[in-house]
Amino acid sequence: MRTLAETTRGILRACLFAAFAVMVLPSALPACAQEVARDRSVAVVFRAEDAATDAEAEHLWRAVAEDLAKHPELRVADGAAVAGLAANFTGPPAIAAALGVRFLLLGRIEAGDDIFKIVLKLVDALSGSTLWSGNFFPEEDELDVVPDEIAGLVLDRLMGATL
Repeated sequence: MRTLAETTRGILRACLFAAFAVMVLPSALPACAQEVARDRSVAVVFRAEDAATDAEAEHLWRAVAEDLAKHPELRVADGAAVAGLAANFTGPPAIAAALGVRFLLLGRIEAGDDIFKIVLKLVDALSGSTLWSGNFFPEEDELDVVPDEIAGLVLDRLMGATL
């Protein structure tokens, strides 16, 4: 008969393996976990063009995701899951399936002389269509306002999307 400590260790090993499989081995996930969701769910995925804008990219995507999460009619992917998984996949369907969402807000931040360029695209990973795209050119002192503006535009498109 197994002791409580042995059982607990076995459960912990199983959990660690499952976490490893989710983070590193997406092909090891069951087929149902690799399907694109069919609900009004979204993940916000931003990347920086260089290390200098990496902190701005992280701040921006977290702020947009937090703004979207305030709306109960949306399901927003957890930020830690996005940060952990999105970089390991190519293509919106693979990213959406791994995160369990239908829609992706894909963004890129480029830094220039005293100006940032934010390139965005809202994708329906189920159909492969682009629901919306846009560019923002905020001055550095305007970066705190941009997440609210982006979240508002994305919310309008998501609420108008046919499920």
